[in-house]
Amino acid sequence: MIDLIRHDEVEGASNLIKSLFDEFIAEDYSAEGVENFYERISELSILERAQSGSFISVYKKGNEIAGYIELSGLNHIYLLFVKKDCQNTGIARQLINSVIIYIKDTSPEVKYITVNSAYNSLGFYEKTGFKKMADFQYKNGITTFPMRLVIE
Repeated sequence: MIDLIRHDEVEGASNLIKSLFDEFIAEDYSAEGVENFYERISELSILERAQSGSFISVYKKGNEIAGYIELSGLNHIYLLFVKKDCQNTGIARQLINSVIIYIKDTSPEVKYITVNSAYNSLGFYEKTGFKKMADFQYKNGITTFPMRLVIE
């Protein structure tokens, strides 16, 4: 089930993101990049973004958070993570679809979604229909690949 994140779920979401980042992504980041990312996923940072209007939803299996998606601005996927044992089950696609529905309902003039993909997520995003907009970008110790999905 996908729902907007609740205040009492922020700690669990932050811990989930950190554990997945540490396992799958951190090794590709500089020390500065890891520190920068940890700051972005702290409970306080997530709460501040939620209170500032970022669209944040979670996929729950029972009472457990299995997925997390955060939209910044009108159309940028800021974070997308799915619990390791739930990957390749369609949860990430469902979370992206929930963002598309949200965008169509709240900002029908928006015609695309962007994401700055980690290297290990490129294949997933390409299978989902995202196209690379550039080879890569490096900022604050973090290397990402800017991508875009046209909303139909």
